Amino acid sequence: VSCVYETAYLVAAAVMLPGSVVLSGIDMTDPQGDKRLVAILQEMGADIVIDAEQQRLIIHGGRPLRGRDIDANDIPDLLPTLAVIATQASGKTRIANVGHARIKETDRIHSMAEGLAHMGAKVAQGKDYLMIHQSELHGALKLNGYDDHRTVMALALAGMLATGESVIEGAEAINKTFPQFVEMMRSLGADMEMKK
Repeated sequence: VSCVYETAYLVAAAVMLPGSVVLSGIDMTDPQGDKRLVAILQEMGADIVIDAEQQRLIIHGGRPLRGRDIDANDIPDLLPTLAVIATQASGKTRIANVGHARIKETDRIHSMAEGLAHMGAKVAQGKDYLMIHQSELHGALKLNGYDDHRTVMALALAGMLATGESVIEGAEAINKTFPQFVEMMRSLGADMEMKK
């Protein structure tokens, strides 16, 4: 793993799925805001050990997560991933102060509320927030990725957690930033493929 940006999706998957994962080559001093995901997950109850000396994360997945309020003003790019994680956390999670997520590659508040609702999540959106309750996800055969790499990858994470099959349209958007995404998720045990 070469940067924290790519690591966010691997960390999220490793935390939510049972088993242990070691991610190497992690520079927690990277200025990319995605590294805050590790601290947020730890606060939610995730078992993540930061080995700064050897630049690695040791994650024991499948631990119970607790819902919480998250001010995502300075990390709007994490909203899609946080929304999926919230479906697995007890109670409810509010991802707030993130209205500018509506003017990214797509309106990510809308795209994630829509996609997760299609998968059975109890979710509500406001002008600058998402409210997500712990939910059991099921597959959905027509999810709109809105040609947005972050939406596509987050919905793919949701698909890993859901029962049944999910199909995400516009999935080729991942090639913009993380063309190895499917391969990486498969290395964690995901049954995932890119169809043309």
